[in-house]
Amino acid sequence: MLVRKRSQQQLGRRSWSLCAYVAAVLATFWTGQIASAQLVFTNYNSANSGLGSNFVYDVVASGSTIFAATVGGGLGVSISGGSSWDNLTNANSGLGNNVVFSTFFDSNTLYAGTNGGGLSIATSGSSTFTNRTTSNGLGSDSVRGVYASGSTIYASTSAGLSISTDGGSTFVNRTVSDGLVSLNITSVTANGTNVYAGATGGLNISTDGGAQFVNFTSSNGLAGNIVNWVYADGGTVYAATDGGLSVTTTNGASFTNFTTASGLVNNYVESVFANGSTIYAGTIGGLSVSTDGGGTWTNYTTNLGDNVIYGVYADSNFVYAATGGGVSIAPIPVPEPSTWIMAAVGIALASCRALRARLA
Repeated sequence: MLVRKRSQQQLGRRSWSLCAYVAAVLATFWTGQIASAQLVFTNYNSANSGLGSNFVYDVVASGSTIFAATVGGGLGVSISGGSSWDNLTNANSGLGNNVVFSTFFDSNTLYAGTNGGGLSIATSGSSTFTNRTTSNGLGSDSVRGVYASGSTIYASTSAGLSISTDGGSTFVNRTVSDGLVSLNITSVTANGTNVYAGATGGLNISTDGGAQFVNFTSSNGLAGNIVNWVYADGGTVYAATDGGLSVTTTNGASFTNFTTASGLVNNYVESVFANGSTIYAGTIGGLSVSTDGGGTWTNYTTNLGDNVIYGVYADSNFVYAATGGGVSIAPIPVPEPSTWIMAAVGIALASCRALRARLA
């Protein structure tokens, strides 16, 4: 009798283990179905939505408002998800130049880095821009990138990194004498007192608010020496280079590089954006997206305005790509799991609970 009871207990434990395993497998498959959902892009250009120019260098969004930096068409602003645009230009809003390389929005202030017109700044409610140029201390009136936090503004120019701590009234320009690898600064971002500046020559990192820089090149493990874009997400820094995407969590002490061998669509990376474990790498061959920190990549080359992705941005609902053929926008999908998967998981979990109660 005792042997029979033990056999029943052993059979029950095995049945419970099998039941739990089946439920776990179904739940994993359910999660996988959600994670594998694809982005579907819609492209907006001058023909179908009134964008000022089809050549878009940068894009950013704040809530329902989208800002697109275009070449020759000024700064496009859309409050309709991209289906229509108001174009801010030199003629109608005092923009420094209609060739806009970069744009940034911080709180209630809009920034546009222009080619030859300096840095254009407009506050919420204003219909015109105030332009900051070399007369205000900018290294050059060609501003390739801009980042702001409160009253501190960083402008990457063709003649150094310009920093303002008074909202743009005056700038101090940092050059090779301050440790920069070159004067041609392509991109800039900051995280507290850590400042990261991409350049034709490598990645520049400052830990003292931009007073002095240390530069990192391929000899330090960087994927390439032309850094087209730099982005910081907390303590993780991403550098879009001509040889792949470089990532450091140690302020340059070491880099992890992602290339076509890792799954990128192309090794020449123009832009990068990240949010947690999701990384968006804009290349000259399409958009590469990883949802697991770079472990695997999904590549997008269809429905984009062009496969050269000059800028990329994402919020909780949409992905925005600045291309040579317009602004391409895709909703971030959260698909409903299949009905039969939901039912199977429900049945498995109910069976497990019933079996556990019997064994108790």
